[in-house]
Amino acid sequence: MPRATKAYVVVLIPKSAHASLINYFRLISLCNVFYEMVAKMLANRMYNLFCLILITLVCLGL
Repeated sequence: MPRATKAYVVVLIPKSAHASLINYFRLISLCNVFYEMVAKMLANRMYNLFCLILITLVCLGL
């Protein structure tokens, strides 16, 4: 996967109109939507695979 696909951008959003200290900012990380979709899809597939493996092990009594 290309490096730019996994890139994140960190943005500071002010909580008030005149934010001067770091405490008055909200940290937000923005990531590539394509990367999020692929990561979610892989996580769901791995979850189903792990459930199948666990059910098999429990049925076999291991």
